[in-house]
Amino acid sequence: MLQHYIKTAFRHLLKYKTQNLISIIGLSVGILCFSICLYCSRFIYSVDQCFTNKERIANVNLYTPDGTTYWGIPANLIENLRQTPIEEVEAYTFVADPNQRSYNVETPEGKELPYEDLYTMEVDSSYNKVFTPQIVQGSWETASNTPNSVILTRSLARKIFGNDESPIGKRMILAQRLSTSPSTTPRTGGISYTIQAVIEDIPLNTSLSFLQQIDMLILNDSEGILQFESNNNRTGGLGFALLRPGKTPTQLEARFRAMNLKHTMFKKENDVTASPFGKNFLEKSIAPYFAGITSVIGLLILLTGLLNFFQFLTGSYLNRSHEFGIRKATGSGDRQLFGLLFTQAVFISLIAFLFTFSMIEMLSPFLSFSLFNFTLLVERNLLLTQTTEYMAGILLLCLLLCLITVWRIKHISIQTGIRGSNPKRSRHSIRNILLGIQFFICWLFVVFTTALYLQADKTGSTLFHTLTEKEKSEIISLPLDYRFMKNSEKLALIERISRHPSITDKLPADINYLGGISGTGMYTEKGNRDSYIEVNIMNISSNFFEFMNIPILSGHTLETNEQMVADHKLTERMKKDLLGMTLYNYEDGYTVCGTCSDFIADTYNQSQGFIFLPCNFNEYVGHCYLKCKPGSVE
Repeated sequence: MLQHYIKTAFRHLLKYKTQNLISIIGLSVGILCFSICLYCSRFIYSVDQCFTNKERIANVNLYTPDGTTYWGIPANLIENLRQTPIEEVEAYTFVADPNQRSYNVETPEGKELPYEDLYTMEVDSSYNKVFTPQIVQGSWETASNTPNSVILTRSLARKIFGNDESPIGKRMILAQRLSTSPSTTPRTGGISYTIQAVIEDIPLNTSLSFLQQIDMLILNDSEGILQFESNNNRTGGLGFALLRPGKTPTQLEARFRAMNLKHTMFKKENDVTASPFGKNFLEKSIAPYFAGITSVIGLLILLTGLLNFFQFLTGSYLNRSHEFGIRKATGSGDRQLFGLLFTQAVFISLIAFLFTFSMIEMLSPFLSFSLFNFTLLVERNLLLTQTTEYMAGILLLCLLLCLITVWRIKHISIQTGIRGSNPKRSRHSIRNILLGIQFFICWLFVVFTTALYLQADKTGSTLFHTLTEKEKSEIISLPLDYRFMKNSEKLALIERISRHPSITDKLPADINYLGGISGTGMYTEKGNRDSYIEVNIMNISSNFFEFMNIPILSGHTLETNEQMVADHKLTERMKKDLLGMTLYNYEDGYTVCGTCSDFIADTYNQSQGFIFLPCNFNEYVGHCYLKCKPGSVE
């Protein structure tokens, strides 16, 4: 009987070749897009599941007097909590925000090779107890008792040293001074670190470093935030408490409240609180919104493919009402009829999923996505497993459709089944309803695509808004952040390129203006660490305002090395005229000689205001912008 069902299903597949081919391809593409979208959503919703102690970990937070929560905490808060033993807590740990560093790494041949933009996360010795990373080589104990210890992830260790060479004991030389480095550290770094252990890669879906591939951990870092002298007024990381078995974050929060724990930061007392691990991440990051958007998009795409598939399947069943009526008259029962219909549905569905699995195999090397600083790598085997789950769900829908069809045939007379009541009208009604739903979904995609285009256009016009779109198109961005080049070589290269007859002006910079800032924070009083104010710092050359077409609103541009310019945003925030005011960057004082219009290099984060300090870039240049004559950029 099964052989008969398969033969009949195959005949009907060949009878309506074009329709079935369209429905199979549509379903395959819909399932593929749905699987990838749901992969992203499930990946986000499984954040922190990799940690064995997840249910016992609590976030340590700070609440401002007005009831808002800081994104992070100062490093010394965890040290203060360790000095106050609490019954509910077994251990505390502090994890600094990941940042990019560059090192010259000692290779087995005794050479030093430059490795740039390594994502580094500074931790304390208790990280091992709280988050239990899997040690592959070396010893965590040794690393926790050694200054400037490096713990590599397995993937980076393989990349640098291969599979056969042990990295333990090799040196890594910091190639650039950090913002938290002591004033004695040269701008070119030079601080030595030692590799003490190797751990398994940290998954991308953790709230510690969401969608950022961590290359290594640093312990006892002389350049890091844990030993930074002003770390009390800097929320540079996250704090965690490992709870004793049976204790909950709610109980820890109640204990903090009962003890009335406070921490003074920015001259204000802030409440110390606790929350479930990952709660802050889900409430404050864009990840849940991204997961929701991808889920909705995936469902809409799958629904479009399913509607197309079920439309042809339903049409096929209605076209065969005459055949089903004759089968019923000749004694065919419900089971035989159901077997016939379900075999046809399963046959077509399996072909569609075979196409889907083939596309996953072919596309898997290219299934990686980058957005801002986030990176998502789709694991082929996991995607195949999840797609198999969706296949089971679609087969259940086919089962339901076949049961409804059998029930309908069972409850109509044999004469009606053979002659048909008005099958054409029924077919057209179902077809029109399904086509209407598909049209509505397509209309939604068109609307959202238009909205994204308008948003992208708005973002492009907002960035560096003092330049017109035409002026932006005539500027070339030249990265020079190469550690293997001497600064004199970079300056010579800029000078050589700027002699090209199509270049009209050059603007050296220490950073890419779209990729960051030169520094943060100034002091209103020399030597007084309590006079710290948040502000973005940009080191600029003398032609910066002319090159970027930024108007000076009051005062004048930089004329001496002791002057600086503030933008209008900072003036608004401080609510006073800044002209003549002196601010201090460590020991150097700068007097505000002018204010300019707002400088917008980031449309996603609220600016604290900018100040522009003079710099000749003889010590370090990491980027350069070149203005070309119209029509000569290529």
